Amino acid sequence: MHSPGPWTPVNPEETTYSITHKYAWIVVGAEGCVPTIARCALVDAGPATVRANAYLIAAAPDLLDALEWIADNCKEWEIERAAIRAIAKAKGETP
Repeated sequence: MHSPGPWTPVNPEETTYSITHKYAWIVVGAEGCVPTIARCALVDAGPATVRANAYLIAAAPDLLDALEWIADNCKEWEIERAAIRAIAKAKGETP
């Protein structure tokens, strides 16, 4: 089970967290949970790419919730299968 959401991307210029790379962003977990979910920094990418990756990682719990709802409630075969595959990948399982 992943750390509970919400997860929040944090701009390195607007935080007191210790971030060692000028383009690094962190993704923090819900209050009272694991404080740092991910550190995002790419040597060959600029700040816009690192920021986009941090926001995508932070959206993961919400995306998983949405896909689980689709898989449970949508009976269109192709959509349901796509959701089931994505859920399995997010959970490290085989569909």
